[in-house]
Amino acid sequence: MLKCSLTKIKLIVEITHKCPKENLSTKKKNGDHLVVQGLAYAANLPTLGLSSLHCLAASALETYSLQPSKTLLVMLDARMNEVYWAQYRVEQGRPNLVGQESVGKPEHIIIDGDIGLVGLGSGWN
Repeated sequence: MLKCSLTKIKLIVEITHKCPKENLSTKKKNGDHLVVQGLAYAANLPTLGLSSLHCLAASALETYSLQPSKTLLVMLDARMNEVYWAQYRVEQGRPNLVGQESVGKPEHIIIDGDIGLVGLGSGWN
């Protein structure tokens, strides 16, 4: 007999790539978010959706002590020659999203200013 206990779990955090509505097939194929939601539901616990792009930007701020004037361009590989990407401006020690998180071909990315640009993530390969 297999017995499972979820009583020690305090909070389950779900990290996902936010995709534009036209590209939701990426999230539908990956059932990880359903597993997280199912475990949380069974334990009567909330989930908190976090953007992996935002988490990467926040981590870089802590790790590298970036200056407030820096602009972060975070890109993660989305396969099929596309990237998930977002631009953040460092303000008051936190990454603030400029525009919206997107997915597309790297050559179609338009950057809002490039002074002090810092590139982050696996999408730069």
